[in-house]
Amino acid sequence: MALTKAQVSSNTGRSAVAIYRLIGCDGRPPITPAAVAEIRFGNGNGAVETIRPDETDGLSRLIVDRGITNWSNAEALDGRTCRKFGGFGGKFVHAPWQIDWSGIGGKGRWMEIDYKPSSSSPLNLETFDEVQKTYCLLAEIPAMKADAGWKTLHADLDGGECLAETETPAPVIDLQILQPEDRYGHGPLKITAFAFFDQSGARRHTVVSGEPARAVMRYSASEPVIDPVAVIAIYRPDGTCALQVTSNRQGLKLGNIKGHGQIGASFPPLLLGPGDYIVSVALFKDVNIASRHESEAYDLHDRCYALKVLPPSGIGIDIGIVNQAATWEING
Repeated sequence: MALTKAQVSSNTGRSAVAIYRLIGCDGRPPITPAAVAEIRFGNGNGAVETIRPDETDGLSRLIVDRGITNWSNAEALDGRTCRKFGGFGGKFVHAPWQIDWSGIGGKGRWMEIDYKPSSSSPLNLETFDEVQKTYCLLAEIPAMKADAGWKTLHADLDGGECLAETETPAPVIDLQILQPEDRYGHGPLKITAFAFFDQSGARRHTVVSGEPARAVMRYSASEPVIDPVAVIAIYRPDGTCALQVTSNRQGLKLGNIKGHGQIGASFPPLLLGPGDYIVSVALFKDVNIASRHESEAYDLHDRCYALKVLPPSGIGIDIGIVNQAATWEING
């Protein structure tokens, strides 16, 4: 969740503490900062509490960590005290806060944010889902002209918070846990999210060997890109490549990629044997499958995703890295 150890420790056992954040729709902080003056939250019974930008103590507060999160120092802007969200050197490129709902729970929960929008980038308001262990979308904040005044975003938080779970099967996954050395490449095409899905379409960190599975990467292209090549490589913990698939192996071309979208690879079924694995995903300018030379990458996330493959139901013996079916015969 991009929290320091001290913050995680202080929240231990407090199930009523929820994490929220602002993040660019492209997974990056806005070039032109947005500003937040006040966050109010309450319920249908009229209870209201407030988080102010110059107050960083208590359980309900902005999570301000220089070099970790991307809040600026508190400052005055157009008659209000605020903190800005932008490229302020935070490792996790978002602007988070936490709310303690224990004293203000009940039905009809809501949150309001007084903000000045970024003129360069639309933003997502997201919350951390403790069950799925990922962030999911609550609302989108459009970019506006530089002279836009203070706005108020109202979000109703009861009755199904995560819009991303109902609007699209592609996950909104936090990629900002990656270190710079784990992600490289350059160009207009970026991978913004990645996940595996089981045969029912549910997002999973674990899949079952021998059952259908699907891997999906979400991309963002700042300008059109012609025929990139998608790659998914799955490694054992010792570094051995257990499985690698490329989108052009059977001659498929991805065509003219632009804007936002997703690329999926289906495994009907997944023959990878049970075990713990690490997954790399990439979008390359081209891949020559006859050569061992690595092509230039638009974006490569090097061994950044964990995957656990479970044995088929009723199987307790070691079936190896490949769950290979076989036809047996006997000649007497």
